[in-house]
Amino acid sequence: MDRESIVKSILKSSQKIESKIKRTYKKIYQSVKWHPSVRNEQMPNFVAFLYDSIISMKTLPSLEQFVNAYMKKYYDKVLPEGIIYHTYVDRTNKAYQSLVRDLHFYFKLKESDLFDHVQLSYAYDIEAKQDLVVTLGDKKLGLQLFDGDDSQTKWKEKQTARRKIILGYPDYYMPLNGTECKPVNIGSQREQFLVYSDHDVKMVYHKLLKASNVENYVEKETYILPNPAIKENNENSIIGKEEKLDDIVHSYIYVGEKNILDDLDKLKRLLQRGVRVEWASPFSTGKRDLPVEIFARFLGNLRLHQWQGARKYNLEIPDGRYNILQGNELQKIGDNTTFNFEQYKTEHASTQKHLIVEAGAGSGKTETMISRLIYLLHTKELTHLEDVVMITFTNEAADHIKLKLLKRLYHLYEITGNIRYIEWSEEVTSIRIMTIPSFAKTVIRDFSADLGLGNDFSIRTLTMERRKIIEEELDKYISKQELNFKTLGAFREYEWREIIDGFWNEMEKKGILYDFLEQIEWGEEPDDKLEHIYYDMIKEMLSNCEKKFNELKLNKNAFTVNDLTQKISEIEKILDIRQLSKPFKYLFVDEFQDTDDVQIKLVNTLTDLIEDAQLFVVGDIKQSIYRFRGANYTAFDVLSEQLGKNNIDRDYRLKKNYRTDSKILEEIEDMFDVWRNDPEQILPKESETGNNRLESTIHHSIYNKSCSFEGVYNTRGYDYASKIWSIYHSMKRDEQDEEEDKPTVLAILVRTNYQAREIRKILEELRNGKGRDIAYDVVTGGSLFSSAAARDLLILFNALNYERDPESYYALYQTPFTSKPFNPAVLLKFEGDRDKICTHKSFNEVEGFTEILAALRIKPTLHAIYQFLANNSFEKVLAAQNMQPHEIEQYRLNLYRILELAGDEAGASITSVHHLRDWLRQQVASNRDEDEMQADVTKYKKLIKVVTVHKAKGLEFDTVFIPYTYMKFEKKTQQEMIVVKEKDKVRAGWKIAGSNDNEFLVESPLYPDLKTKENTENIREEARLLYVALTRAKNRLVVIYNKSNSNRNDRRNWSDLIRLGRGETS
Repeated sequence: MDRESIVKSILKSSQKIESKIKRTYKKIYQSVKWHPSVRNEQMPNFVAFLYDSIISMKTLPSLEQFVNAYMKKYYDKVLPEGIIYHTYVDRTNKAYQSLVRDLHFYFKLKESDLFDHVQLSYAYDIEAKQDLVVTLGDKKLGLQLFDGDDSQTKWKEKQTARRKIILGYPDYYMPLNGTECKPVNIGSQREQFLVYSDHDVKMVYHKLLKASNVENYVEKETYILPNPAIKENNENSIIGKEEKLDDIVHSYIYVGEKNILDDLDKLKRLLQRGVRVEWASPFSTGKRDLPVEIFARFLGNLRLHQWQGARKYNLEIPDGRYNILQGNELQKIGDNTTFNFEQYKTEHASTQKHLIVEAGAGSGKTETMISRLIYLLHTKELTHLEDVVMITFTNEAADHIKLKLLKRLYHLYEITGNIRYIEWSEEVTSIRIMTIPSFAKTVIRDFSADLGLGNDFSIRTLTMERRKIIEEELDKYISKQELNFKTLGAFREYEWREIIDGFWNEMEKKGILYDFLEQIEWGEEPDDKLEHIYYDMIKEMLSNCEKKFNELKLNKNAFTVNDLTQKISEIEKILDIRQLSKPFKYLFVDEFQDTDDVQIKLVNTLTDLIEDAQLFVVGDIKQSIYRFRGANYTAFDVLSEQLGKNNIDRDYRLKKNYRTDSKILEEIEDMFDVWRNDPEQILPKESETGNNRLESTIHHSIYNKSCSFEGVYNTRGYDYASKIWSIYHSMKRDEQDEEEDKPTVLAILVRTNYQAREIRKILEELRNGKGRDIAYDVVTGGSLFSSAAARDLLILFNALNYERDPESYYALYQTPFTSKPFNPAVLLKFEGDRDKICTHKSFNEVEGFTEILAALRIKPTLHAIYQFLANNSFEKVLAAQNMQPHEIEQYRLNLYRILELAGDEAGASITSVHHLRDWLRQQVASNRDEDEMQADVTKYKKLIKVVTVHKAKGLEFDTVFIPYTYMKFEKKTQQEMIVVKEKDKVRAGWKIAGSNDNEFLVESPLYPDLKTKENTENIREEARLLYVALTRAKNRLVVIYNKSNSNRNDRRNWSDLIRLGRGETS
């Protein structure tokens, strides 16, 4: 890469230069026009020195750094007290300003997207005496940039007249302080630094449009910089020259008519050093045709592709070093063979720009990310894995990536015997693979003092405190406004508390906290009295509650998860890379389509802060399914805009699918094409012009019927139990399941937790009847505090709190904490006398109950509870109830997870079982964020997994069954808040409806319009959700949908979308 290209890649954008100048620029005030003993310095000398400084420092040097370094190198013997020294300093100062101004204007011209090409070249500066050259079609213009006014243009013209070459295009003279230019200040108010402006960019564009075409200017010759010659492959064979083999460090591609068996010894040398070999030839040589030592040892790092078209090639590519023409040929080869050019291109991409990779379902994005890391290590672009931050959206995903990276490194060690792979594998734990909230927390901790926080701040839900704030603020507001039951529309205070809490949660999901509340547009104040009361009340309550909540968090030195990313916007104002305890060189972000606007800003801010850091984001806009919590499916576009399109390379798209049988993929892609081309484009397109379909690599079926869409007229009355039983017993284990010794899974995918519970009931009936041999696992989102373990713990805490309450005590008989049956009939003789009932009860029937009552008097509360669970035989009781072994394990894990959360979140406030009971009751009532623990299910040969689509994302299953497609997207709700973020503004609307006994409807002014748009976005979100569900299948897909008698083009449920995609609507 030439010097200019390296400099451009380091500086990246005009914004980077502006940021650096604003932070570091300080004028040198001594100004000396001339001294007879001072020689005239030539500008190319300054250019070379500045460029070398940028490359060595990996950033733009400050004026002070540049001047000091230049003077030290060339004039270290000149006394700093003399006027000669200050003359040299003055000239170096002016050179710095001029060169930085040129670089800044280069980026401004590039970022405008008005020109086909903008050239900044050392050679042009010397030979053509032009600072920049812009091109648009056949028009070209050389720019002469200089400080001064119009009077100095003539002097500049005399300079350019002395050049010895003839250009084919005109000059345009741009004195910074001339009448045409309008410079702007990018320095501080005190230390001004003037540069060319956006106005000047447009002025150049209009000047270029008026210029004549290039050929009209050509007299004798046109000035063109020479291109390096490209040697033919057959004259420069790598595999033919042994000394060249050692130069290859990561990958080697051969495409041609050679048989791999002819070059085994030389290829073995490559493979033994961990180099991956891709060999495309006309021969049908398979891996099993290779010698055993080659096949067995290098499996996975040697990829063979048979293609008759390879005969016309003689192509060798080492380490991804290919030119544009070779890249076009590799694309053709990838289209005709099993070679995946898209993955290869992404893996070997330049580190000079940020990368956005759009990866379709099953396209191997995790594999590509790991290959990218190995490439960076092999090429020494990355020396230590601790310089990598990798952001995922779940802890499970983080663990998965670490495991796959460890496996790859160990495999390379087995191949090569090179100890460096062991050393790198030991560094894997130092990669910061974490969720966005975790990453934000580590960054905030570095700046905690500047934010007025203690370094030991904690992350808590503070649910109980929130509700208390709502109650207090609501009581104050109602008293202050003299409102009552009637004036509040017959809503009681507890109902209003729920309304405010719900609306507040919706605001937080969209990243709207206190500082942003003033920016919300609510619409014009309504005239109707009740509407006006609600309008004022909701606005003020949200503001007051958020303000009080902020005060409480500061006092407790605590944050909620929502605060973490919001705090990043405060850090942006005080960012200083020196305060980052662990800077990074590479930032990988997985599932980027699920980020919200604040998280996008976090990624942008940190990448901008660390000037030589490279960003690698990967995701699939078709799988953006978290809009309900603020995710922005246009995240790629937003990030491109924030970082600047010239700093990002988006030409990476993974389309080859390694998961799904081609018969399934073809059928569902036909549906997706209909959705993409729908007038409302209910499924987004990655490209408006290119092919958006996934391409299957799986062309063998293990089932007679791989894809089945069964349309029925009565989906509600459908016999799902028989269908599940039939599918389960027809499942076949494939080679991968046998090899990895894992269960073959039938996944029943559902939209909601309610649907998952309905399927659980069906499976329980099957297991208690004809299907006693079936094993099933139910996985839903946010269900820890609605689980049986949470319910039973709460019953236990109630009994411990109310020893003289028979209802609480006898409720324990409904839990597995006792094996004794409970017969209510024995209580009839006491005729409701509570004292007699309590005298009758026996604590000994609940194993460990007497002991825990004694322990609570002398031991910490949580310690006593742990002791009870350790001694109680609840697992035996559950086993006797025919509960599956993994469900018993999950129940136990859930119990301990709840106690762990109680210790983490409630902390010191739990001083008694009473406090513990209150905390858990609150979580059971409101917490739907925490997931249940997952037990080990790998011991089964076949398994039914009931899972919501959100929890299934990123997973794959042998067979996917999708029932309940008839259920409507939209639930009828009494209250609804809609918050929409549109660029720099936020609009909000709400509705409040009365109950059946109190029928009325109040809508805020913006609600109707926002609701219309919300309905459209909901349909798109559901289409993306169904896309995720359908693309989880590997070998078989079974879908039951409602085959309507109507030809209406409704979009109320998944059945409607399926009929639309299958052409069954008018």
